[in-house]
Amino acid sequence: RAGYDSNVSLLPDAAGPAPGGPRGDGDLSLLAAASLRPLRGVGLSLEESASYRQQLQLQGFSLFANQLGARYEYRGPRDAVAAQYGFELLTLGGDLFALGHVVDAGYRRALGGELAALCGYTFRYRTYYPDDYRGFTGQAHAGSLGLGWGGVDRPVTVEVRALGLGEVTDDPRFGAAGVGGVARLRARLLRRLEILASASLAFRWFNRVVGSPERDDWQAGGELTVGVDVTPLFAVLAGGSAIHNHSSDPTEFEYTKLTAWLGAAFGWSGP
Repeated sequence: RAGYDSNVSLLPDAAGPAPGGPRGDGDLSLLAAASLRPLRGVGLSLEESASYRQQLQLQGFSLFANQLGARYEYRGPRDAVAAQYGFELLTLGGDLFALGHVVDAGYRRALGGELAALCGYTFRYRTYYPDDYRGFTGQAHAGSLGLGWGGVDRPVTVEVRALGLGEVTDDPRFGAAGVGGVARLRARLLRRLEILASASLAFRWFNRVVGSPERDDWQAGGELTVGVDVTPLFAVLAGGSAIHNHSSDPTEFEYTKLTAWLGAAFGWSGP
């Protein structure tokens, strides 16, 4: 896919885009994923995904990411459970950037009709290797609780979740706790058209460190993706996103980030 980012992130997510003003750039990305279920009737699958983003001007920030892991799913008459583990490897500008572990778990309980209760938890631990990034090494936690309407086989699904967030980093200035919310919509229209949309709002308060300014951030974001199935195996997609981070330390951490992209997808599922 081809895209444009108005404010390329030059630092890990814990910090956001680097200071010094927006740095926009175009990019070309390639994403691939494979899933293998070794035993029929058992919800265990082996998962592999890889992506590469080539920056057109900021080539030192071209990013490769690979995740290898396993996923388990169970769907009963009223309950559905999913759990996944992944090992991450990332390179930045061709050099080793980070190694990490990701654990994700989710539970869905039907309440009646199309309505369901939802809860989830994600844990991530990353070790960053370049000297300028070592302070971002650490763990991130995200828990959610909410309601959903519609199932995975329905033409329209809606989710609304409350979020609890936490980040613990080697450099205490970037450790934070937070709360927020997210809403997601998936709609399949006219059999060939699918729309994915989301909106989120989060408040984070960062560790108070002697000698550093106090920092609290509000972040609002939205994302939209539209896909059209050209054939059963091939689709064309377009999307965009917008993020604004309002910080009590605006000189360093206040920014706006806009992205847009156009791409194509090919998928195949075996027997």
